[in-house]
Amino acid sequence: MSDSLNSDRRNFLLQAILFTGGGLIVGGAAAMATNRFTVALPTAALQTTSPLIPASTSSLQTQTQIAQLQSLLKSSQDSLTQSQTQLQQTLTKNAELQNSLTEKKTEADKLRTQLAEAQTQLEKYKKLMALFEKLDSVKFDKLVMDGLTAASAGFLTVLAATPLVAAGLEIARALFDNFEKQLALFRASVDWLKSQIDSLNGNIGVVEAAIGQAMKSLDPLTSRMTQLVDFILANLPFGIGQSIKITLKAINDLYQSLPPLATGMAAQVLNVLIDPFSASEKSLAQTLLKPIREKMFDPSEKMATQFKTLNDIYLRDLHLPVRGAIDDRAKVLGEIAEYRKANSL
Repeated sequence: MSDSLNSDRRNFLLQAILFTGGGLIVGGAAAMATNRFTVALPTAALQTTSPLIPASTSSLQTQTQIAQLQSLLKSSQDSLTQSQTQLQQTLTKNAELQNSLTEKKTEADKLRTQLAEAQTQLEKYKKLMALFEKLDSVKFDKLVMDGLTAASAGFLTVLAATPLVAAGLEIARALFDNFEKQLALFRASVDWLKSQIDSLNGNIGVVEAAIGQAMKSLDPLTSRMTQLVDFILANLPFGIGQSIKITLKAINDLYQSLPPLATGMAAQVLNVLIDPFSASEKSLAQTLLKPIREKMFDPSEKMATQFKTLNDIYLRDLHLPVRGAIDDRAKVLGEIAEYRKANSL
């Protein structure tokens, strides 16, 4: 670049010298000729004066030539001064052009650098656009829409069954509450049964004690009531009716069934029901009813109520906004496709 600049500068100076230096050369030659002519004039005039021409005539011609040469010299000097002025102006203009050329070159270098940076940035944007196109090829919108549609269908199915579930829970709750209210009655019945069994056992003990006092000798292996009946039958006056014997035997049989009855009721009924229908931690109220109420009925009723709220939240905060965003995105993608088609991108 510097060699080209120096060559242009040399060509410019050569043309300037050729354009303005002609006067300088002519002027210089004229000056040299004048000086030489002036110095050699007396001798030349004397030597070249023809004897046939008068001296005054020769001197007049010489003076005329000198005047012409002086006029030519002055004109050459003026031309030289003007040429020097033009040369100086031209050199100044040339320096300005050189500075301007340097500035333009610097600006061009900057522009080339900026162009290279812009091309690099453009390549980056092209790669980014390729990644966006790859992202769009995943068909994410379709997957989301299919998921929303399936979720909405599931919500509608469950939401349709919610009233039935709520009605069933209401019926079960009513039955449950009614059974819980009956617990007090069951508990009172168990308490009454226990008191009756205790009373029966107490009366049997009283009878046994009375028979022991009435009988002087008793067989420990035989029921006291049986021994009493046998004693009464053995000591009845002759002629007592057979019906009395049957009655006493029936009373004895009934008495014999009372202890097993009391023992069986205590073992098979009372001991089985006393804890479930009591007020202790082993009762049905604590082991069955309370867990059912707290862990099934209450959560189920809350779930039936909250599910409708969940469906409303799903529609309001997810389904409808996402569907609207996907529709808007589809419009933008359509506009992008049209723009690329119109601009051959």
